[in-house]
Amino acid sequence: MNDSFNIKRKEKAPYLLDIQVNLRDPADKLQVSLRNMYRTYKSSEEMNMSMDDLNGIWHTAGMAQKEDKEWKPDLAYLFPAIREESYVYEAERDRELISDPFLPGLRVVFLDIQCESAKAVSRDMLRLYPELTEEKLKERAYRNLSLMGWQQPRLCLPSPTCKSCTIELFTDYRHPVECQFLMPDMAADHMPNHSVIAYINRNYVLLLRSEEKMDSMQKVLRLIEKSGFREVVKRSVHHLPNPVSDRIYWICYGLAAEVDFPN
Repeated sequence: MNDSFNIKRKEKAPYLLDIQVNLRDPADKLQVSLRNMYRTYKSSEEMNMSMDDLNGIWHTAGMAQKEDKEWKPDLAYLFPAIREESYVYEAERDRELISDPFLPGLRVVFLDIQCESAKAVSRDMLRLYPELTEEKLKERAYRNLSLMGWQQPRLCLPSPTCKSCTIELFTDYRHPVECQFLMPDMAADHMPNHSVIAYINRNYVLLLRSEEKMDSMQKVLRLIEKSGFREVVKRSVHHLPNPVSDRIYWICYGLAAEVDFPN
């Protein structure tokens, strides 16, 4: 790691680090959250995953240090992405991260993916460039997602305990795809009228389809349990790196609601 970095832990925010990349300018710094890295290590006890995350942080900081000017979001690389609500609120304490409400427990952030480590765009960044408004940034991010087209699942797995159900796995794309499922212009020709979805981590989305009707919460609850979907979601969030949420949502004609499981 470069000796000229100055790293400080944020007061009252143990998971936040300020990395000052220019010692002559205290305002020239990156802010990094270690919350996700810690959750990954606690769930998997796999140190190599955490080291990979750290290497990505140092790489990004090194690139920022070499740049002659302030980093500017590149409109061609902007995409919406889903993050856990608590993570976003923590990051917003100082950075004023640009985000929108999505579903209960989740928010949409806007990432510039031109670097190896994607950067979440904040209002502080936009103040340096008045021509790039918040509205323009969001509009372009969703347009970029639409232009990439619908991304098909990588795996379709029939449930061994419920013949009518199939679990689809969406993962390993070159850009974030989480928002495509609730964008009418993208989902209309690809999503069933009723389905169940879980945003389990930053690289995995699980979707449950069924040949049986899922037009009531009672039917949804029955199929989630019978198909094993709920157990798959719980295990995935616990064992996979970069977890987002174990919440499950029912999509009905393009509108989503959180599934409320009885105690």
